[in-house]
Amino acid sequence: MEERPKIILPQDEFRRKALENKLKEYKIRLDKIREVYSFTRPQIIRRISIQSGGLGYKIDILEHLLEEKELDLQKFSLELGAKDEFFDEKNYKIATDIIDDYCRTGGQNLRGGTGLSVNLS
Repeated sequence: MEERPKIILPQDEFRRKALENKLKEYKIRLDKIREVYSFTRPQIIRRISIQSGGLGYKIDILEHLLEEKELDLQKFSLELGAKDEFFDEKNYKIATDIIDDYCRTGGQNLRGGTGLSVNLS
């Protein structure tokens, strides 16, 4: 995918709602990781979530994007590295590419995964 310096929240209300639902879906996945590793320190669970296809980063990105309407990729990567005391460039790139494609095309360039949906069951 093409490198972009920022991700911009779409103006389209339908797509924004779909992104909110995607965030809920990601948080459900994170809760399942927490259940499996219930006796593990939060820092280790954070690493596991990031190494699970960038799940932790996808949550961070969507939370920021839905609140701030745009996300500077370089700046945010530095903030995450400082917060976590580590940074996984590969999984951050995966996460940003996925969220960016959801914002720009609704996920038309992505294969696999659950895609975007307005309804969360």
